[in-house]
Amino acid sequence: MSGQIADSRKKSLSEAFVNSFGGYPIGYGLGIVILPLSVGWIQKDPFTVNLLITFIYA
Repeated sequence: MSGQIADSRKKSLSEAFVNSFGGYPIGYGLGIVILPLSVGWIQKDPFTVNLLITFIYA
């Protein structure tokens, strides 16, 4: 890592804060759309639906 400037602690904390609280509304919105659509399907094939939902959230 020669020649690179390390991030300051304050910058790292602000980035972690933005990532955490910025991602929450996105996940919440996805949940409102995805979970109702998967209710009937999750009873028939829970493993596949759980994989799909996990993939979408990731």
